[in-house]
Amino acid sequence: MQVTNKKGLLWISIIMTLLSVFFVSYGTNKFGAPFQFISYIGENELSSTFSLFTKNGITSIQFNILYFFIDVTLIYFLLFYVRKIIGLLKISKQS
Repeated sequence: MQVTNKKGLLWISIIMTLLSVFFVSYGTNKFGAPFQFISYIGENELSSTFSLFTKNGITSIQFNILYFFIDVTLIYFLLFYVRKIIGLLKISKQS
């Protein structure tokens, strides 16, 4: 596999991890998937996930960098091996 493909997979993994904040929430104050890497520690209840990134919301979040890197790594390897399996299936189908 070429280096540019690995970089592309890494960027896709980072973007998918960041987008998981908007689609996966555990309760009303933990966000991210599969591990919750953003926690809301403010006093007021959030009206939506987008309010995490407002002026008041951004000061009330806790970002767990370790869980973020674990999430990115898991998604990267998942995409890497799924792509490899699909490539092998295409080769075996052509034979």
